[in-house]
Amino acid sequence: MRDHRGRGCTVHRTNPRGPALEPGDRQADARAHERGPASDTGPRPHDRDAVAVVGMALRVPGSEGPDAFWANLTSGVESVTRYDAEELRAAGIPDSALADPHYVRAKPALGEVAGFDARFFGLTPREAQVRDPQHRLFLESAYTALEHAGYDPFHVPGVVGVYGGGAPNLYREWNVAARPEASAFLGEVGVMVANAADYLTTAVSHHLGLTGPSVNVATACSTSLVAVHTACRALRTGECDAAVAGGVQVELPRITGYHAAEGGMFSLTGRVRPFDADADGTIFGTGVGTVVLKRYADAVRDGDHVHAVIRASAINNDGNLKAGFTAPSVEGQARLIRRVMRESGIDPARIGYVEAHGTGTRVGDPIEVNALTRAYRDLGHTGVADIPIGSVKGNVGHLGPAAGVVGLIKAVLALGYGRIPPSINYRRPHPAIDFESGPFHVNTGLTDWPAHHDVRLAAVSSFGVGGTNAHVVVEQPPPPREIRRPDSGRPPLLTVSARTPAALAAATGRLADALEADPGGDLHDVAATLARGRPHLRHRAAVVPGEDGPAGALRAAPTDAAPAPADGAPVALLFPGQGSQHLGMGQRLYEQESVFREAVDECARVARPLLDADLTAVMFAADEPGAAARLTRTALAQPALFTVEYAMARLLGAWGLRPAAMAGHSVGEYVAACLAGVLSPADALRLVVRRGALVQELPGGSMLAVPLAAKELPRVEGADIAAHNGARLTVVSGPDEAVDAVQAALAERGVTGQRLHTSHAFHSAMMEPACEPFAAEVAKVELHAPTLPFLSNVTGTWITDEQAVDPAYWARHLRAPVRFAPAVGLLLDDSDLLFAEAGPGQVLTGLTRAQALASGQRNRTVAPTMPSPQGTEEGPGCLARAVGALWSAGAQIDWDAYLGGEWHRVPLPTYPFQRTEHWLDPGGKPATPAPADEQRHEPDEGRRPIERSLFRPEWREESAPAPATASLAHTWLVFRKGAGLDETVTALRRAGGQVVTVEPGASFARLTGSRYLVRPGAREDYDALADALAADGLTPERVLHGWLFGPPDETYGTDDVAGWLDLGFFSVLFLAQAYAERTTARAPGMRWDVAGSRLRAVTGAEPVEPARAAVTGVCDVLAKELPDIAVRCLDLSEQRHTAGLLEELARPGGTAPAFAACGDRWIALRGRRRWLLSYAPVPEPRVRGAAGPLRERGTYLITGGLGGIGLAVAEGLAKAVRARLVLTSRSAFPPQEEWDQIAADNSDGGGSDGGGERGGAGTGPGARETVRLLRRLQGYGAEVLVCRADVTDEAAMRAVVEQAEDQCGTVDGVFHTAGVPGGGLLALKSRAEAERVMASKVRGTLVLDRLLGERVELMVLFSSITSVAGNLGQTDYAAANAFMDAYAHARAAEGPGFTVSVNWDAWAEVGMAAKADALAPAAFRALQAGSTTVEAGALAAAGDRAPAAGAEPEAAAPVAGEPVSASVPEPVPVSVPVSAAESVSVPAPGPASVPGPASAPGAESSSGPGPEPTSASWTGDRPGPESAPGTHPLLGERVGTVTGAGTDDGARIVYRTVVDGESNWVSREHRVAGTPVWPATAYLEMARAAGAEALAGDPVAPVPLLLSDVTFLSVLTLTAPTALRTALDPDRDGYRFTVASRRDDEGEWTEHATGHVRSAPKSPAHVHDLEVLRECFPVVKPDTEPYEPEPGLIDFGPRWTNIAELRRDGSSALARIEMPAPYLAELADYPLHPALFDAATSNAVYLPELGPTGESYLPFTISGVTLRGPLPPVVHVYTRRRGAHRTMVTFDLTLTDAEGREVVDVTGYTVRIWDPGAFRDSLVTRASAAPTPERAASAVRAPEEPSAQVPTGPPAGPPAGSGIGGAFAIRPEEGIQALWHILGDRLGPQIVVVPEGIRQRLRAVEALTQNVIAQAGQAPEHAVPAAGPTASAAGRGAGPGADEAPASTHARLAKLWSDALGIDDIGMDDDFFALGGNSLVGVQLAARVRREFDTELPIATLIENPTVRAIAGIITA
Repeated sequence: MRDHRGRGCTVHRTNPRGPALEPGDRQADARAHERGPASDTGPRPHDRDAVAVVGMALRVPGSEGPDAFWANLTSGVESVTRYDAEELRAAGIPDSALADPHYVRAKPALGEVAGFDARFFGLTPREAQVRDPQHRLFLESAYTALEHAGYDPFHVPGVVGVYGGGAPNLYREWNVAARPEASAFLGEVGVMVANAADYLTTAVSHHLGLTGPSVNVATACSTSLVAVHTACRALRTGECDAAVAGGVQVELPRITGYHAAEGGMFSLTGRVRPFDADADGTIFGTGVGTVVLKRYADAVRDGDHVHAVIRASAINNDGNLKAGFTAPSVEGQARLIRRVMRESGIDPARIGYVEAHGTGTRVGDPIEVNALTRAYRDLGHTGVADIPIGSVKGNVGHLGPAAGVVGLIKAVLALGYGRIPPSINYRRPHPAIDFESGPFHVNTGLTDWPAHHDVRLAAVSSFGVGGTNAHVVVEQPPPPREIRRPDSGRPPLLTVSARTPAALAAATGRLADALEADPGGDLHDVAATLARGRPHLRHRAAVVPGEDGPAGALRAAPTDAAPAPADGAPVALLFPGQGSQHLGMGQRLYEQESVFREAVDECARVARPLLDADLTAVMFAADEPGAAARLTRTALAQPALFTVEYAMARLLGAWGLRPAAMAGHSVGEYVAACLAGVLSPADALRLVVRRGALVQELPGGSMLAVPLAAKELPRVEGADIAAHNGARLTVVSGPDEAVDAVQAALAERGVTGQRLHTSHAFHSAMMEPACEPFAAEVAKVELHAPTLPFLSNVTGTWITDEQAVDPAYWARHLRAPVRFAPAVGLLLDDSDLLFAEAGPGQVLTGLTRAQALASGQRNRTVAPTMPSPQGTEEGPGCLARAVGALWSAGAQIDWDAYLGGEWHRVPLPTYPFQRTEHWLDPGGKPATPAPADEQRHEPDEGRRPIERSLFRPEWREESAPAPATASLAHTWLVFRKGAGLDETVTALRRAGGQVVTVEPGASFARLTGSRYLVRPGAREDYDALADALAADGLTPERVLHGWLFGPPDETYGTDDVAGWLDLGFFSVLFLAQAYAERTTARAPGMRWDVAGSRLRAVTGAEPVEPARAAVTGVCDVLAKELPDIAVRCLDLSEQRHTAGLLEELARPGGTAPAFAACGDRWIALRGRRRWLLSYAPVPEPRVRGAAGPLRERGTYLITGGLGGIGLAVAEGLAKAVRARLVLTSRSAFPPQEEWDQIAADNSDGGGSDGGGERGGAGTGPGARETVRLLRRLQGYGAEVLVCRADVTDEAAMRAVVEQAEDQCGTVDGVFHTAGVPGGGLLALKSRAEAERVMASKVRGTLVLDRLLGERVELMVLFSSITSVAGNLGQTDYAAANAFMDAYAHARAAEGPGFTVSVNWDAWAEVGMAAKADALAPAAFRALQAGSTTVEAGALAAAGDRAPAAGAEPEAAAPVAGEPVSASVPEPVPVSVPVSAAESVSVPAPGPASVPGPASAPGAESSSGPGPEPTSASWTGDRPGPESAPGTHPLLGERVGTVTGAGTDDGARIVYRTVVDGESNWVSREHRVAGTPVWPATAYLEMARAAGAEALAGDPVAPVPLLLSDVTFLSVLTLTAPTALRTALDPDRDGYRFTVASRRDDEGEWTEHATGHVRSAPKSPAHVHDLEVLRECFPVVKPDTEPYEPEPGLIDFGPRWTNIAELRRDGSSALARIEMPAPYLAELADYPLHPALFDAATSNAVYLPELGPTGESYLPFTISGVTLRGPLPPVVHVYTRRRGAHRTMVTFDLTLTDAEGREVVDVTGYTVRIWDPGAFRDSLVTRASAAPTPERAASAVRAPEEPSAQVPTGPPAGPPAGSGIGGAFAIRPEEGIQALWHILGDRLGPQIVVVPEGIRQRLRAVEALTQNVIAQAGQAPEHAVPAAGPTASAAGRGAGPGADEAPASTHARLAKLWSDALGIDDIGMDDDFFALGGNSLVGVQLAARVRREFDTELPIATLIENPTVRAIAGIITA
């Protein structure tokens, strides 16, 4: 259009033909939303051009996000940072600038501008570091704005455009250019696209997958508002359906001021004063802002939240209507404003606020106001000072290109809130602005919107230098139409996801805060926005709001669960059988869910004529007499179950939860068959009805559930096995009398079964009369092969097509036992599978969870979809939680179907980016890629998720290396070959050095006084060399080993691998051995430089020769085993090396920047440039699943294929691509024709397991397991060929390749997993041993290269972390893996296809680690885990434990420090103090011994343990014949009384016995993870008995006793005979008791429990009204149901089957416990019966904290146990929860008899919550380390606390070996996931996989040197004393005169706190546990407080009152 002067002006109006559409764009989007968000009221007639603002994001000084921005605006906050001189000086500002009076020390700075969440956007730290921070800010802002709009930024529907611009990029010029090493690996193009302004918006489009126009705008200060205008135009013309528009500016340097001049643009005062008389300029700052725009009509249709409507926008240019290029123009701006108003039909009088450009300059502000005034007057506005005006630049400064959009966001917020924020820094008007007569006034306070405006409108201006002007009018949107959503009854499901656990925790917290702040929000809209408007990332949480509301539910949601699979997780549906039915099942769902209702009605219609009954009436009948009984009739129960389960499956399927597998229990299998297409729903229901009718006609029978395995059941004629429900849960079925007989036989053995409420004996011989008629019924219907897999009840495995269509199968199904447990076991084998029980009740959920827990899979997701009939949960809530649980674990939900109906998008908190610093500083060191180790040392993460455990090596140039100032005038030993180092030798001699040279020769010879010949591979020649030098009095101070330097020659060619190994690896090894034996020949501070060429791929351009690189193994390990020798490896270029090498030799050692992973041990010199080795994290996978170079049905050779890792890889390939697998093994393996017979053999067998492989030769259990796995691979569609061949045997391997190609086709790839572990200190390493270890990885790799290197497209080498970390004792293994790494680099550079060497950490469960005993011996592993004292003898023995040849498996995990144990005689263990929380056995020299009791009893002295008593012969449940009269069954014999034996006064009383895991019922019936464990209550009974005998003369005397201050210190596992000692020491009015154990005659005693026992005060027993208590609590387990302890972590025997009834609420419980009849007589011998009391204090206790996580708990302390009498046969337990603190919960318990009379009162019973998996692992570790006839165990104590013992429960410290695997070991499924990541993203050629984190691993390994071992091996008297007080010192007290403690109670307590924690500054309210105190330290602290103040302080009191102030109040009360 043309204005009235004929000049051009752009004004956007309606496109009369409507927006242009592309096929498949908006039409498809509209269809997708037909059932989606609701439409608002229609737009006004003039709104056809309107554009909606639907999302906003900004980061400006002082604010991150619109909410914080609005708060600052309304408060008038000025967000300008003012620096002091020191801050600026530290930032590099010169003093000359600071002294300049015109230098202004202020800047609107943005926090965390250097931070960026690179991993979130898939960028490497290096890429992020080099990228312009403006690009980073804009990308984050665009993402956030889209989320704020309610859209998943990665999947926005329709065509989305991006419009924006930034300021000139100074970061590349100032920062990146100054750091060439940072950009060296990105290349010039990479640096350019990361920095150029051209790619600002296209980068957003690329990262978010946006396909609309991506346009960069550059109009200076008006950039972002011009971008908004341009986006509006694109929306109106149909170029896009949505747009992101905005701008960004980053001011550099980050911390700086600026120079200002009088009359210039910049403020002299550092303050922007828009429109003010004192305005003196502007000040530029850093910020970013973006908005999301849509056509208003589309936004209304799509249910978007419209923040404002852009009514009109326009841009123009001043042209030459101004004084100069940079000057603004009144006429240009006025013309623009007039056009906007006229063409949009807006009356200026309706404008309620103008957000002006308002820069605060003396010229610009008057021009702008004058232009506004002219335009408004021209348009007819006559008002005076009636329109407020303001500028945001007073708050945040001038944000350059971002200023316009920030002003727009301010205006939008003002429209929404109806309030106008103040324009700050205004006091009096600028004299050149006529506010008195003009229409505008400056708004100086927070004011309401003018009341006379019915619709709020605001105008926004932005003007750029150069004259490009933009003006926008925005309007308040109409209110959204309220949705009349029918109440479906389905509760809202709130879903949150994130990339990391930390981000998930932050996201849930943000959302909780937001919902709490707006409690009136529509939760259904919130849930829909979360589900449809956020990406579904892998770390997830889902909650259904409960009583605590949505905020409470979100805050309680766990955020540390395992990440969901990247490509979704499959779901298995479980369908329960008869017995699960109940009245009202599914009724709420029937009423509320149409899909469910339709399915139920469909089934009811089919069944009505067959049953002569309405199933809905039967199922949903009122709870009245006869209704429930009617539903138990088989003829009705089975059709009803089928109906509900089928309807549930239909409902789940409608929501996208379609099963990948199914299993039904009995009649439940018919639902599975129906869904699989075997039967139509009508036919299936007819058969179920007929089946029920046939059974109904049969005689009645009984069924009995028994907690035993089937093979343990008594054989009774007529009784059949009806179901295998669990490993120890079987159902017996048959005639009543037969089942009665079974029950009676079980009762004699103390086993109680549960009689099931059934009318018939299902799945027994009594069903046989119905089988034939039922088969005839089945034959009448049409059966089809299944289209979905499901498991057969009959076989326990997958049903076959033949079985499914065979009527006889369905007849057998009626009779045969239900093999549910094997079926579940098969499903659990698939680690990705999720479980949902699709039917009433939760029986199958419990069975599946128990089986998963028992198999070590505690985190498996098993979700019940319907509530338990005994529970109070509503059906819809249970179902919603199930959907949430499945989604959280990775299931894919059809959210459109699930949400249904109409909903609105609502603004919610956006993603909490986890920013780390990525910044290149132009002055000083560059920042290290995240984690930013040079910037700050972040705490160790612990175990990382596997996707964040990948690292790649990278070389970084050191920009400012230390100066080469060291003298070269030393005695040098230089190994040179050829003339390559001649110049270096000459230069050393010129510098004053005495140089002896050594050259390779055919024999040892001395050519001259300083020149020797040595055979490179002959160890004796190095001894001769060292002796010759010593004889000459020469002690080399420096060694330069240069035999690996230079190109190949005639003597040593490129392919001469053996020759280069001699020149490098063996030469350095033998030289080190020679000097290790000759300590007097080593100079102090001896330094070695091993220099070579072609060792490492530094730039990627140099050649790499693997045989040379093997030297790195010996260099890395040498630095640790001989730490007195400083070793460096130098990789040199073969040209121009001399100057750089001499500089390096003259550089002081140990100088390296923080980024250098190995310090300065690895240096690459390229000329005079110094490069150091680092490791960078690999981004999380962009390509999901098995992508990359893998081929579907490809042929892959796996060496070591029958080893643990080889089989894991094979299974992964079978699942991913149905590969043809060629598996090699050194051992013979049975041919395939024998596999079925082997797999079917269930005998234990006696064959070999294959020589150490998981499988292998023979037909024993190992081979059987392997065969079954191979059959499973075939079941996945793989072909399997097993070949016997050693990978080092080229002829054998050639035959394998030929056979493979003949049977499987061309070999596509190789996975080289074979390996042999190393071990032993390098000083003792023989050549033969090293060659044996290196063969499979060196020679084997070369064989594969010769046979397949030029033919395969994929080669994956399984290397080890040892080549990176260089662990002790692994010289040869590290070198072998370094060879593989270098081979991968060489082949990747020059060879075909894709090659990668993966440096794996230890794998758990498979490979070497799983079958290993110790590679780096146990002593080394204990030290690396953090111990500082290990006995020297153990270390000496450990250092010589190299495995014998041939003893290892071929297929080894590349393990760091955990090899296969050798066939060396096992030495006797010795005591190794490691830590207070772990036990390890360390072998010492000598033959094995068998622990046993001594021959005679004796008194115990305080100085040490005495001989074992004769009572050790007792092994039964009663005292043996030699026991003293009156001896208690658990105490054993009283072996002596010692007067004054270390006690205060009186005599010490000692009892001893020997127990094991089988001969005593106490441990036999109490097993944890299969390991016998002495229960805590047994210690209490032992203490009670000892106290009773000491105080009353009879261990079973019914005397009132008080056990107080009881603490359980450690777990006692009984895997071998163990001595138990109970000791009483006189203490006050009673005795201090301890119970301790040891497993040999000489070992340390390990204390397990301590406390005090004395007579209880006499008082009448309180009587409780049990009937009243019963009424207070709901029933959990009625007395009609026998109690069976839940299977899983703990296995109980029959004495623990004693809970008759259980009632509880959220904090209290009431239980009735009954002693099983066969054991009633024991109550006389055990007044505090361990099984009965354990049930009272554990099974009857309820901990809500346990929740769904499956955690367990262990007893910790008891304040007091008052025993008024022995426990009666029936005990009532009343439990009250007292409180909780961190991981500890405290209870009080009262035990009464049947009349309510108090028998035992327990106060302060405190338990600790533990992870049962970790506890199980700790027990398994202890059990494996337990004494056997060949190996005994030792007790462990902390050196600083001689009397402190291991605390109860899992070790608090790291287990042995944790630094080299252990807790960080890679699980097989994680290893395959990492492998797919590597292949999918084609990562390589070398990747390190270490869940511990590379820096954490390197630090741990570097810290463990031979010196540390030597110090650790000193005798205790030579050990360094601990910093804290010893127990003996603590025992003396710390009162005045003893420790000069302060007098005040508070100060004395603070001193005790300080001593216990090692923290000087203790505050009165500091939480003991928050300061790092743990339970063991708490016990010691409580004891010291008791001694210091002579007052009782139960540990429970400390737990509940953990501050100095609280304890002081208790003491002084």
